[in-house]
Amino acid sequence: MSSSDALGTSRLRVSDGAGPGEWVAYSFLGTVLGLLAALLLWAVSNVLSSALCGTDECALGWLLLGGMLSLVAGLLVPMLLIGLGWAWWAVLAAAVFSTPLWIFLPPFWLTGVLMVLVAPLVAGLAGRWARSGPPWRTWVLLGVAAAVLVATSVSVLVA
Repeated sequence: MSSSDALGTSRLRVSDGAGPGEWVAYSFLGTVLGLLAALLLWAVSNVLSSALCGTDECALGWLLLGGMLSLVAGLLVPMLLIGLGWAWWAVLAAAVFSTPLWIFLPPFWLTGVLMVLVAPLVAGLAGRWARSGPPWRTWVLLGVAAAVLVATSVSVLVA
């Protein structure tokens, strides 16, 4: 059995005919697995940032950038293992990358609720929406994620 067969026959994969509740449950499972992978990546990025930076500002910048990139890269693991798809990943990546735009607007506890509860819920429903319809739905969600990335980059560079 090849590794792709093992991934394709895993019982932890969301099925094509799964309902919205099943997609949301798999989305939360994928988010937890992605966070675990991100923590490992973030530990590696912290070692690299301490070796590259001499000042506190540089270390803080690499710490934040390494954390965001680790989260986005860590979410690739459950996307591939559980089969949640690119649309699911794009919604969560957009939520992670957009945090500099809105993190200070709501109270801090509400920011946590949005990232821990609302983002995986929306990502699960968006992943099901993209999978159950025509291919253009996935491209729409990937386009929205790209627009969020551009908007965040522009706002960070301008500020």
